[in-house]
Amino acid sequence: MSSFTALVLDDDSRNLLISSLSDLIPEGWEVLGHHMTINMGGPEKGPADGMLGFHGVLKVTHIDMDNRVLAIAVETEIPSKNARKHVTVGVNREGGGKPVHSNELDFPKVIPIAESYRLRGTVQHVRKETV
Repeated sequence: MSSFTALVLDDDSRNLLISSLSDLIPEGWEVLGHHMTINMGGPEKGPADGMLGFHGVLKVTHIDMDNRVLAIAVETEIPSKNARKHVTVGVNREGGGKPVHSNELDFPKVIPIAESYRLRGTVQHVRKETV
């Protein structure tokens, strides 16, 4: 079983994010838009130790994509081990894409979203079965 600590978006925020970017997600891509990763493993292994259940806000600032992933860059007070805080919105699994590829996007070179908006979520420890 693998796990990670993340700010998991609430349903309203995820729906807003997906609906606002649906025209950019190529057909056949997996739609995610679930969370902003804080660190791999439990919260005690990263900067969010003691923050489980904390409610946070993400301000959407930029968007970027390549042939593997589509992601948004965010600003927030919630800590993250990632160099650029982001939410992966879509993944081209058939093309070899994985959510981790969002870390390779170069958000600073992308024009900011004209009307940035805010997403809300809760810090959670997410556990996933590995196959």
